[in-house]
Amino acid sequence: MTTSITTPDEGNMIPGDAEPGMSSARLGATSALGDARVIGVIVATIAIAIALAAIPNWPAGVFQDDGIYVVLGKALASGEGYRYLNLPGAPYATHYPPGYPLFLALLWKLSPQFPQ
Repeated sequence: MTTSITTPDEGNMIPGDAEPGMSSARLGATSALGDARVIGVIVATIAIAIALAAIPNWPAGVFQDDGIYVVLGKALASGEGYRYLNLPGAPYATHYPPGYPLFLALLWKLSPQFPQ
């Protein structure tokens, strides 16, 4: 038993069913669209791979936020609390969320030589 959906002009909408009402142009357009998607995925994958290979290994602290997150992660790992150890008086860190520093603190606990 085969069920098919038809358009008002009696054309079949299921690409795999080649019935007399289905034109070869419609089948070709469906196939070309599928090929274009595959090519698009391949091109995007190659572009992402090139972009990842081009990113240099910057040390922590090149940008403002990454250095602060590293300091906060080190403070948590060393038991100092959520404080800026690099500032006089080690004030509490109230500006940055603790999620990423907690992750860095966990890495420091698992591997004390972590940043190297």
